[in-house]
Order: sequence, then C-alpha cells, then structure tokens
Amino acid sequence: MRHLSFRTESANEKIVKRDWYVVDATNKTLGRMSSVIASTLRGKNKTYYTPHFDCGDYVIVINSGKVVLTGNKLDDKQYINYSGYPGGKKEEVAKGSMLNNVDLSPEKNYCHVTVEDDGIGFEPEYKERIFGMFQKLHGKDEYAGTGIGLAIVRKIVENHNGFITATSELNKGARFDIYIPDN
Repeated sequence: MRHLSFRTESANEKIVKRDWYVVDATNKTLGRMSSVIASTLRGKNKTYYTPHFDCGDYVIVINSGKVVLTGNKLDDKQYINYSGYPGGKKEEVAKGSMLNNVDLSPEKNYCHVTVEDDGIGFEPEYKERIFGMFQKLHGKDEYAGTGIGLAIVRKIVENHNGFITATSELNKGARFDIYIPDN
C-alpha cells in the first residue's frame, strides 16, 4: 500500500502570478471596500497564499472621493496618517478633509493629488501670497530659494483647468491639494 503525501508548498516567485485590478469607489461603502482591497493586496484571495511571502496583486482605486461613509464616520471618526518622519502624524475628521470649494463641479471627476510635509509651515493668512511669483515669506538669509516654485506649480495646474489649495500651521508643516478635471 502506498502512502499519501500531503506536503505544503509555500508561495515563491515561480508560482506567484500578479494581476492588476481597478476598483471604482463610486457609491461603495468605505469599510467593506477597504477590506476587499487589503485582502487582494496581501494575496489572501489566492489558493497559494502564504503569510510571510508577498503574493498579492496590484490595485488602483478610482473615484475615491465618491466613497460612501456610513453612520457618523463623516462627522465623528478620527483618521490618523503618519508619514514616518518626526512630526508627521496627522489626525483629522473625514468632513474636515473634504474640500468645501465652490469651484468643484459635481458633474466632473477630478484627479486629486495631496502633498504634505512637516516643515516650517506658514500662517494661514499667507495661503494665497505663497503662490505669487518671487514671493517668499522669509528672507534669503533664512531659507534658500527664489520664490517661483509654487507659482510655477499653480500655473501648470491652471493650464490644465484645475486648481491648488494650501493649508498650514506655523511650525507644523503644510498641505497642498491639487485638483485637475479628468477630461
């Protein structure tokens, strides 16, 4: 009589096949969608899933601004992001992270890019001045630069029919949100 052999083989580069998935977040519940995406990124949907080996697929999320927040998550839940750098911890309520700008057209989809740092920041009253050509908030002895970088960024964004906003607190870094229509 022959013995049956049940050997478990771990995932390796030879057997792992990675696919690309595009997820449309329009009207999807945030928690459920996040769970499915996390499972796909880890590779838990595959028969050869091995916890210590990366066998997950690639995921692209589109229309993330149209995700549905159920219950009181929009007003109450704290979302925490950490950049990995000192002072890089950001906490905000979902409602505070959404843009309340009348320039956003509800009929258009936007590509939204956020850039954050934990640098010197600036006072909120200077949020428009920083986009002026050759505008610096500090003298050339304090910080290097010409004052044209953000002016160029704004011009590029406006040439693509988009807009850029800035929020900051002094000594707590800055956040720049860029919105460009998807057409």
